[in-house]
Parts: sequence; structure tokens; C-alpha cells
Amino acid sequence: MRVFKGMGVFFFVAFLAVLAGITCILLRNYVSLRKNKKAPKITVAAVLTARWMDSAGGLPPSILGGKSKEKEAESSGCYASFQTADGEQLVFPVTLEEYGALRDGASGQLTYQGTWFQGFEQKTDI
Repeated sequence: MRVFKGMGVFFFVAFLAVLAGITCILLRNYVSLRKNKKAPKITVAAVLTARWMDSAGGLPPSILGGKSKEKEAESSGCYASFQTADGEQLVFPVTLEEYGALRDGASGQLTYQGTWFQGFEQKTDI
């Protein structure tokens, strides 16, 4: 069967390509994790300019099991965009609970660490 003679090489090359792809993803996530852990926590005055849900959504919480807050936010498909006092625009993934608590146009204190959203303390109008 001459047709299948080169199939072993094809499957080996395909396996190596998949393995390289997985390695690249894991390495990128590791580098991002280290960078965020080393970044200082920053608190700035900001305004919530927009919040939205990704129409594709994310994985159901039951699939992710014992996830961290950051993993839950990434999988929720919810995002919040803030503008700081100096005009910088920042976008963060947020958990569904945080998404529900945020109000468009609210001003307050934004806390973040690298690309991790840590919280937004909204000013209360009295």
C-alpha cells in the first residue's frame, strides 16, 4: 500500500505542530502571569465609560471548577472600559457579579494590577 507509506511522517509532523501550539499558549500565559504578579497595584480616579458582554459568552462556571477570580472574569465574557483622569482608556474582563454592580458613567476609584482588574469603588451620590 504505497498510499499510506508517508502517513507516519504526516502524523508525526501534525503531532509536533499541535505540541508546539500548546507549548506557545502555555508559555504566553506563564509570561503574562509573571508580568501581572510583578506589576504594582495601582488605584486611580476613573469613569466607567462602557460595559458589555461578549455575545459568544464563555465557559459555564461548572466546567472551570476551582478557578481564580481572574479565570472567572476571563471566562464570563463580561468587560468594562474605564477612562482615567489623564485620559488613558483601560479595558478589563470582569466577573458577572462585578458586571452587574457597575453602572455606565459612574465615577470612582479603579484598582488594577497589570492587566488584572482588582476593583472599582463607585462614588455614591447622596
